Amino acid sequence: MRKYIASVGVAFLVLTGCSTGGSSSEAASKPRVPTLLKSVDLRLPLEDYLFSDAERMRLDEGRAALINKCLRRFEMRDDFKLPGMPPGPRSLMDRRYGLTDEAAARTHGYHLRDDPRGRSATSPPEAGTAAEKKRLAVLQGADEAKSGGGRALRVKGMTVPAGGCVGEADREIAGKDRLGPGELARSANFQTFDISKRDPRVTEVFKEWSECMKKAGHSYPDPLAAMSDSGFQGKSSTRAESKVAVADVDCKRQTNLIGIWFTIETAVQKELIRQKKSDFSSALKAKKSQLAKAAAASGDQ
Repeated sequence: MRKYIASVGVAFLVLTGCSTGGSSSEAASKPRVPTLLKSVDLRLPLEDYLFSDAERMRLDEGRAALINKCLRRFEMRDDFKLPGMPPGPRSLMDRRYGLTDEAAARTHGYHLRDDPRGRSATSPPEAGTAAEKKRLAVLQGADEAKSGGGRALRVKGMTVPAGGCVGEADREIAGKDRLGPGELARSANFQTFDISKRDPRVTEVFKEWSECMKKAGHSYPDPLAAMSDSGFQGKSSTRAESKVAVADVDCKRQTNLIGIWFTIETAVQKELIRQKKSDFSSALKAKKSQLAKAAAASGDQ
């Protein structure tokens, strides 16, 4: 899959006139570049085949309903809840190309508004009583059964399903497939980002952005290097961090870095989807099936 997507990247460069000595007709086929800054509400073609935060929540609601149904079968407490979405970017595109929100840059630097680095680490609750340990085993499946050795766990005269109630729920929603996006979409999401990042038009705008940053007194080769600066990884942002972050966003505005990078990655993804049309159609069908089964389980249809 990785090699195939890399070949798509090469084909895309040729199609858009980025190979050495591209003709005027090739240059004319270059995608039109809009002027953009904030990326949070942008949408890439591959997002049709991935799961948004809202869709992941719908999956989890269906999973929880099925898990509790299974627990009732074993006459156990049926108040199981999956953890909510962890703090993070507001969308797939938020911070994909680095920070783009000037207000957030001034207030939080590169830190998220609800940054987990600023909170104390917590450990998952451990099963204490014998009843709680048995319920946990029913939820997750017995260790012996999961490792393939020993006998399957039996409770109330019934065999606990492989992987426990959690495993049963996941299989009911996704069948033999992986729960959530399949390998095709997940791999493509990472690889098209990498291909677009290495596109000559993107590397050129990186240079322009870097020069802009130098004029502001900061030295970074690209926006991702600024955002991942080791000096900005503390529990809270600093004045120096906010200063760099504000300059970063301003230089993105001046160079239209977001507009260029988003346009290139969009074109790369469209070309990949075109070439693998049948595979992506199957991926979309699988996604819709999972969401429908989750909705049916949670009574949302």
